[in-house]
Amino acid sequence: MAFKAIAAEISGDFFLMERTVPPRGRRPLPHRHVNCSEAFWVLDVDGTITFGNDGDEPARLLVLHAPAMDAYFAELDAL
Repeated sequence: MAFKAIAAEISGDFFLMERTVPPRGRRPLPHRHVNCSEAFWVLDVDGTITFGNDGDEPARLLVLHAPAMDAYFAELDAL
């Protein structure tokens, strides 16, 4: 995960990260966000993107959360 815009820099309005999704990697369980909106922009993929990457190569995404959720992803990345 590469953080592009974090809460501290933009008053918490949104969080933007670039994420690389490995082929056939672990997927999150189906879920929804009740306190924020989430959007994905696919930058590079060789296959299908759902909650994971069904292709043979890593996929690259831009992921936006509004309001910001970067603290959650920083803790997740530290694990």
